[in-house]
Amino acid sequence: MKFILTLVLSIAAFSTSVSAQNSNTLKVNGQAFYKDSELKDVIIEIYKDGEKYSESTTSTDGEFEFYLVGEGNYVFKAMREGYFERFVVISTYTGDEKGFKSKKYHFDLSMYKDKDEAIPSEVQEIPMIQYRANKKDFAFVEII
Repeated sequence: MKFILTLVLSIAAFSTSVSAQNSNTLKVNGQAFYKDSELKDVIIEIYKDGEKYSESTTSTDGEFEFYLVGEGNYVFKAMREGYFERFVVISTYTGDEKGFKSKKYHFDLSMYKDKDEAIPSEVQEIPMIQYRANKKDFAFVEII
């Protein structure tokens, strides 16, 4: 009986491992900047299909990294006191049953001070990044 239980648990663990390897995972990384300087302590919240998915803070050199797992619409909200909030939308929907398995996407995020600058047009625009099935990659596609 112990052998059968061990065998069942081993098979379950193996299938969970295989399905995790086959899931769509997008590694997103980049840097936050103010003018030409890296910007630390920017809080980045990520929402997936309207629900909070993850939160992190940029490192001392402004770097951030997230893993987006599965298909969905992800909204990045970047904020730091004294700066305008910035948003980026990433759609991981592929329209293909094979999906994209594992991909990487890098973008730099410019931040703008809210006290000494007029509202820049970039703050009012929301970039959208999505999967391009014909090229099998992720790319900036439009401003929404």
